[in-house]
Amino acid sequence: MSARRPHPKSKSGCTDCKRRRVKCDERRPRCDNCRKRNVLCSYSVFDLTPKLPTTSPSRDVRLGSYIRVFSSRQREPPGSVFGHGLLSDDVRNGLVRQISDSELPRMAKILQYFAETTIPTLTSRAEAQAAWRSALPNLATRYNFVTHGMLATAALHLTCLDPDEEDLETYGTIAAIQLNIGMVHYRSEVQDVTTANAEALFAFSTMVTMFVLRTAGDECRATLDLMTSPASPRTHSSTSISDLTHTVCRIFRSLRGVLVILVPCWEQIQGGLLQSVVRRDWWPQPIPVTLMEIENDEKLRKLEKLWSHPGKSYEYSSDTLRYALKGLREAFALVSRLIDLAHCESASEPTSFDWTSIIHWPVALPLEFLTLLEQRQVEAWVLVAHYAILPGKITDIWWLKGWAVQFIAIAALVIGENNWEWIAWPAAAVGFDLDSLRNDTNTPVCKQIPTAQGT
Repeated sequence: MSARRPHPKSKSGCTDCKRRRVKCDERRPRCDNCRKRNVLCSYSVFDLTPKLPTTSPSRDVRLGSYIRVFSSRQREPPGSVFGHGLLSDDVRNGLVRQISDSELPRMAKILQYFAETTIPTLTSRAEAQAAWRSALPNLATRYNFVTHGMLATAALHLTCLDPDEEDLETYGTIAAIQLNIGMVHYRSEVQDVTTANAEALFAFSTMVTMFVLRTAGDECRATLDLMTSPASPRTHSSTSISDLTHTVCRIFRSLRGVLVILVPCWEQIQGGLLQSVVRRDWWPQPIPVTLMEIENDEKLRKLEKLWSHPGKSYEYSSDTLRYALKGLREAFALVSRLIDLAHCESASEPTSFDWTSIIHWPVALPLEFLTLLEQRQVEAWVLVAHYAILPGKITDIWWLKGWAVQFIAIAALVIGENNWEWIAWPAAAVGFDLDSLRNDTNTPVCKQIPTAQGT
């Protein structure tokens, strides 16, 4: 019998193809499988040296045929709304250093979309939106990565408008290329955070947070859909759960990354161009007041029984969990107080709900807690499941969409069916049926935590 011809094995391929265990053609910036499935390819997002068509060595970057920003059927935004904001001559002059004159009108349309439609999803408060619109042109003229961040975020936002396949690919490609270019300069600048560059770094970090939450959310949703598909091999569950765990940890680490900028340069930022964005002195005290707030706080307080009960020996991780739980209780009270304040008819001035309060808890988490998540400690993931109630209160923010259900589903897969009683309340609160995971996936058998009776 003739010997079988050796076949070179390759572990390369985009993230989605490797997760689905299918052959990837490794085409950049988007492999053929991802193009057919209408998902954002990891080659687009994480290829920091994208292959861009160039026509002149005098330009740093050319987008050429990669760009076809608005299809003919789309409404073009009015040109006078933000005349001296993001479409100012200063910003246009900043862009011309990277983009050809022929592409400037198209890029201007994306910037205007950012000003009109994307900025209101950064914050609900009018004064904070005005601060963004005023500060970003100033910062973009000094730091090119800010411009790339705006273009990337707005282009990604456009992919959420249910465009046709061609537009989806166009917007996704623009978003990925612009983010990658911006990241190269940002990573260099963030090595030396100063009072001069802190505001620009904070602005770009905020846009990266939106980008990561949206793209990671799509990634998790695709993995969960695959796991619960009848055609999915159940033997792949362990690998998929590991991928989901790493994705959530990556999100939390990304959210905490802003501390590298805020902590050393807080005085500069809170007194500078973005002071209306970062100052929270108007927030109420995070103390439960209403009957429902008190009841919810009591449910959260009882979670301490997870690591503090008869027969359970003391572990250093208990201090980390206790700190995280304290912060979670405060986050619940704060969000509830802000919602109540926004709906208060007797307020002297109308106030909109500040949904940035929802990401306050993960930003403040200690690194030790993220280590517990990476180690798949049941107690830590139960806290994440309860945190999911907070993003569940927001349904119309494109970069937070779907995360409530996904946090619950991932936590349920990590802790195993024998501990689902601990997350019954948050699952019900966000409308997620735990039974949808019971028969379709192989959930791991984890250590049994004593009954959550009374929680």
